[in-house]
Amino acid sequence: MRIKLPPTPTEDFFAWHFEKMAFFSVRSAYHLARRTASYGGTGGDQTSVEGEYWKISLPHKVLIFGWKVIHNGLATQPNKQRRNILVSDSCEICGDAVESVSHALI
Repeated sequence: MRIKLPPTPTEDFFAWHFEKMAFFSVRSAYHLARRTASYGGTGGDQTSVEGEYWKISLPHKVLIFGWKVIHNGLATQPNKQRRNILVSDSCEICGDAVESVSHALI
């Protein structure tokens, strides 16, 4: 009874209240999960996992490469396309598939 209705009829829509524009994004969900974890909520302690990763006994350049693989930071075709460096996101070698990180490594 206390909900104010708009003066003109409008369509209902889902709103994500953790983003300014009310649209869901993976980024906002990630930040929500991080906030929840830092306040003692569910979701695990991501910072301790990240800290343990860097303690692995491997050469630093291998750890950096692994970090980039985990966080989709390699210079794959879709990442280059997203940065407006390339037009196509297909693999240069096989020409068929979109070049994901796993496709590029295999």
